[in-house]
Amino acid sequence: MIFETWHKVAIALGATFTAILAFWKLYKKVLKPLWKAIMAMYYELTNNGGGSLKDITFKMSNDVGIIMSVQSAMIKLSETPMFRCDQLGRCTMINKAWTELSGMQPAEADGWGWLNAIHHSHRERVKSDFINAVTANSEFNSHYRFVDKVTGENFMVECCCIIDRNAKKEVVSIIGTIIKI
Repeated sequence: MIFETWHKVAIALGATFTAILAFWKLYKKVLKPLWKAIMAMYYELTNNGGGSLKDITFKMSNDVGIIMSVQSAMIKLSETPMFRCDQLGRCTMINKAWTELSGMQPAEADGWGWLNAIHHSHRERVKSDFINAVTANSEFNSHYRFVDKVTGENFMVECCCIIDRNAKKEVVSIIGTIIKI
């Protein structure tokens, strides 16, 4: 009993360490250069007479496409299974780690296809809870049984999703991660 508890703690710590390591790699490859670009833009605006917060916000709002591209790169580079959905909860992107965990190809996961990676006994509950979270514009956290479509292996996962909003507080996308537990 004690061994099982410590084993679960060790697995959780390992997953946490893996997530931290993946974030550090993303920071070095994507976030740090992005921050430097934002600061360079800020200095350019402030040194050239356009230093108001309104000017900076206007300039940054025109770069939403760049931000979405950076976000896509972060998801793709992550070693943690990640996905992105649109405002309605339809999958628009999965990364390689998610593909490896589920055994599904990106085309299979598109739209509501991602639900097929969830065990049939949990699928309706997860879909209902996910749609309720999307409708309420709130985060989604759940534990459920996942199925590897290649091997047929069933295992429990923890899914955590956050809402990505634009400057007007409108939902742009939903970004999630799955950790095998």
